[in-house]
Amino acid sequence: MIKPLSLIIAALSLLSAGATERSYSFNFDGDEINYYGTGRKETCDVAVCLNDPALRGAKITGISVNMPGNADSYESLSAFLTRQLNVELVNGLRVNVPDICSAEAAIDNGILTATFAEPFEITAEPIYIGYSFTIKELNDNTAAPLAVVKGNNPGALWFHSNRTSLKWTPYIDKEPGGIQSAMNIRLEGDFDTISAVPELPDRTVTLTGEEGQYSFSVLNYGSEAISSIECEWAVGDDTGTSIYKFPEPIKNNLGAGAEAKFSLPVNDSQGAYPVKVTVTRVNNEINTNPLSSSESKIIYTDILPVRLPLIEEYTGLWCGNCPRGYAALEWMKEKYGYQFVAASWHNGDKMAITNSYPSSIKGFPASWIDRCVSMDPMLIPAQWDTYRNQETDFIMSCTVAFSTDSHSQLTAKTRITPIADTDKPLTVGYLLIADGLSDPTWVQSNYYSGEISTDLPGEWAEFFANSPGKVLGLVYNDVVVNNDHALGVENSLPSGIQAFQIYEHEVTFSLDNITNDSGALIAVDPEKVRALAFIIDSNGNILNSCSSAYAGEPVPVLGADSIEADAEIISTLWYDLQGNPVITPAGGLLIRVDIYSDGRLHSSKVAFP
Repeated sequence: MIKPLSLIIAALSLLSAGATERSYSFNFDGDEINYYGTGRKETCDVAVCLNDPALRGAKITGISVNMPGNADSYESLSAFLTRQLNVELVNGLRVNVPDICSAEAAIDNGILTATFAEPFEITAEPIYIGYSFTIKELNDNTAAPLAVVKGNNPGALWFHSNRTSLKWTPYIDKEPGGIQSAMNIRLEGDFDTISAVPELPDRTVTLTGEEGQYSFSVLNYGSEAISSIECEWAVGDDTGTSIYKFPEPIKNNLGAGAEAKFSLPVNDSQGAYPVKVTVTRVNNEINTNPLSSSESKIIYTDILPVRLPLIEEYTGLWCGNCPRGYAALEWMKEKYGYQFVAASWHNGDKMAITNSYPSSIKGFPASWIDRCVSMDPMLIPAQWDTYRNQETDFIMSCTVAFSTDSHSQLTAKTRITPIADTDKPLTVGYLLIADGLSDPTWVQSNYYSGEISTDLPGEWAEFFANSPGKVLGLVYNDVVVNNDHALGVENSLPSGIQAFQIYEHEVTFSLDNITNDSGALIAVDPEKVRALAFIIDSNGNILNSCSSAYAGEPVPVLGADSIEADAEIISTLWYDLQGNPVITPAGGLLIRVDIYSDGRLHSSKVAFP
């Protein structure tokens, strides 16, 4: 995946090797082209955003793109260049209005081609390149006319039409895994045979005290495939030279890339260190690309932070479609345990404590992830991994303990260790969660009776299909029974947060007289009550979350504490280097997390053959 490089060099010019014409496409690896569309007869505008420093100085001469079906099925063909994606009202229609130029296009042998009257030079300012067409005849081909490939490069697919997308809209997320335009942009410029650019991640987080590997991308801007590179690197005060041979050569498509690695020096001190990588040689020849160096940072930490998104599900016993939320939470909890942090907000039934929710709810069932993205609950299992893999700056854990012998009060204590400084206003929020709620009179409406549906994961599809339209006897978990601190506790975190400082906060919940929004008691078992803790930013978004276990039980979440000398390992979790849970450890380098009897954890790297 190619992202804009952070390094900006003024007055960049391409290498002088004689002006030649090359083709640039977000289909970097030459993958098989697929087609996407709205299935509507409409006028369509398709664009990509080109913002690649390595191409500055080259000139755009035209475009070409695959168009499925017969050429007679399309009309009003054109290509355009624009600095801004504009839509204006013209003769009562919302049409695309480019601010640089446009050119007529034609389709020949299934390829739409256009040449601009004057070549346009690429500068430091991003530019949109696109094409337009009207579907004259709707058929199987023209119902999906956009040539695309897999990928989610920002800016790689924008779409506007006069019926289904009245505003310019990013379309990369319209398919699982993302889609990108397969349009080819013809360029004229001075391109060298050997030319490589390193692209470093914004940051890399790795463990102290162990030898790791630093991974970065190498992008090819030469006319020759790249089989190997030699690079010079510096991490803090440590320097070195490494040679990396690619398992498969990087194709000679402009911007094609692959991952390269070198071994990191062992560092025993937590903190952020600068890293610089320079690709000095390519295929054993000198790399003279002006962007041969790139800089970033590495954060060394004793414990790797793990991102646990907060899932909030909105449901009701009266809601016949709500079994899909019930099924999603139960299935994910069984699969991931406390690593799956979820809160179930009930509406209009005996478990509902409020109808004032932290997110906007327009209907049931509903769910929000981290209070920033809404989705149908049936999508929770598929989407959870996406948010689970996002980076977080916060190691956090939460424990609960009874404050009185009568178990009438429960104190939740949160411990947070950031791995980066921040002066952004943050607060800690809490929800009190009850598991194991049941009542023989509770009836769950079930629209899935008699029909196995893909809306429901695992065995739950069969369960609800074989159940009547009114289901008795369900046990309800993850139920919100106190929302006093749902929006955060004022002054729970200081205004300036420093990396690797431990911040603690606690709140106490009363377990007496837990009632629903009608004032009736909810029969909560104090032994099955826990707390969710989460960090909230000024926009109300969740930056990380965690669940406690029940009072007196250790919880498998990551924290930055040291291990007591007399503590024993009670269980072990495994993760890959991206922080994803691994059920059976094998095949490569993994992170081992030992859970000790005092609730603390220790991380280490383990290599499997």
